[in-house]
Amino acid sequence: MAYDPAPFADAYGLRELPAPLGGGWSIVGLDSDRVRAALDLRLAHADGHRVLAFVERRLEGARCFAETSHLALSYYAEADVDHAAAADALRSLARRLREAEREAGDERASRALVVDPESATGRVRTLELRINRECNETCVFCNTPEGSETILDDREAILDALTREREAGYRDVTFTGREPTLDPALPDYLRAARQLRYETVRVQTNGTTFARREVLDALIDAGMNTAEISLHTLDRAAFRSLVGPPRLLDKTLAGLAHLAERAEDVRVHLTLVLTTLNLAHAPEVIARAADIHPRLFLITLSPMAPVGDGAGHLDLIPRPRALTEPLRAAFLEARSRRVMLRVPVRCGAPLCVMPAGTERFNAEIDNAPGRTLEASKAKPPQCARCVYEPRCSGLWRASLERWGDDVVDPVSPAAPPA
Repeated sequence: MAYDPAPFADAYGLRELPAPLGGGWSIVGLDSDRVRAALDLRLAHADGHRVLAFVERRLEGARCFAETSHLALSYYAEADVDHAAAADALRSLARRLREAEREAGDERASRALVVDPESATGRVRTLELRINRECNETCVFCNTPEGSETILDDREAILDALTREREAGYRDVTFTGREPTLDPALPDYLRAARQLRYETVRVQTNGTTFARREVLDALIDAGMNTAEISLHTLDRAAFRSLVGPPRLLDKTLAGLAHLAERAEDVRVHLTLVLTTLNLAHAPEVIARAADIHPRLFLITLSPMAPVGDGAGHLDLIPRPRALTEPLRAAFLEARSRRVMLRVPVRCGAPLCVMPAGTERFNAEIDNAPGRTLEASKAKPPQCARCVYEPRCSGLWRASLERWGDDVVDPVSPAAPPA
């Protein structure tokens, strides 16, 4: 969880739901978003329309559909969304929240979004800041296209976000974007994060600029203590198809070697996106990375998702059943190298396709039972018989429309995997 719904409900008068918005709309649900630093407001209209609205902090320079003095409002746009209805709902919601801010007072409204106590212990939710629009790679599965509204590239707004979110309870921060190391202001943001006493100050990067030692040293000196490196294949033809010119692969590997030289100062975590072109490459990537950086501590295996640029390359998304054996081989190699593997909650493989004995390394297993299905996902009928159904967030609708329902097999409640 990210934000605690209770302080927001108190400040904005939403303890009792449904709450009328006018124009036939009502707020029927309020929850902490499972993926982003936002609250989910579920809106319903008397004629049957439904809209999932996101409520986030309003930051100067950031784009959003509607706003109040303290909040930014947006919604998830699926292929079949009625944009006119969604726009009407967001405008009604903004009016309702602006009225509540006037009644609550500026100070109370400004402190309505606080980190949930459950996320402040154990698995800490990380503040993620997308800080720039430049990138030297052209990954076909990029989830942050150049024009993405999730990018906040205003320097003062980023510094303000660091301060406000630290006060709200976040302890870790990740700087990402397109390629954040191309942003000349990144050292300033790292220094600010260190001064604000963020515990983990992570940079999510393709690692190519770390081929220059002076770039890496400057970022570590500024405050970076964790680097998350994207490395998807060692095959040069696959790299060209998925990422860009193979010379960039050489730069990433050189950057990883330079990170190994600074292993006392910065932890390293790899991310590998699985597509139909590199599905069998994970063991080789793990072995090579571990040879270069023996203190590698974590690798994330994330099946490609139909979001961002990936929505235009559905043919590269692996079928769920096709993931099991490649994941098994990857886990065996990681275990032999004493490197932890994990599968993330949103873009990851469903629990039913995980190799036996590895389910605990899939973040879906930590989902609270019930209300896990996302608006952009669905579940085939057979999922109702699966032991993991209460925790599963479903399969991407775009993929199911392409493949049909026969893509997963339910795991029997009577005999779950060992």
